[in-house]
Amino acid sequence: MICKGFIDDAAKATADQLEVKVIELSDQFLVDSEELEIIVKESVENVIDDYLTTLLTPLPELSSEETVVLKALAGNPTLADAAQSLNLDLNQLLERISSLKRKGVLPRTRNYRAIRRRAKILLYKLAFEKRINEILSGLEKQIRELEEKRT
Repeated sequence: MICKGFIDDAAKATADQLEVKVIELSDQFLVDSEELEIIVKESVENVIDDYLTTLLTPLPELSSEETVVLKALAGNPTLADAAQSLNLDLNQLLERISSLKRKGVLPRTRNYRAIRRRAKILLYKLAFEKRINEILSGLEKQIRELEEKRT
């Protein structure tokens, strides 16, 4: 097993008891300034790419229930709180999250903070798209009215 260390003495004792060969890695890695620059630059580029992809890729059609789930995820600091706000047990909420992952709406991660962050971004995107569509509808209505007055 390769790891950065054991979480506690019981984990180490278990590995010893099972005779698991353990290679512990250092928590510190030495890199020169050029390597650090490359690492930071690539990390920033990956984040920007992820956000732009999220914002610019059209969403699949979401049901009202799926939107409610996104709101619960975005509005609650923990998975348990989100489940409670939806009056679901944890397994039911996890099933709904899995469904949203399969549709490509949520990221394929177990990190709740990443899921919550994506839910917030998607809700902002949905609100923005709704507002833009309202503005476009209003403009189209005004154009039709102007055309009717001309004739």
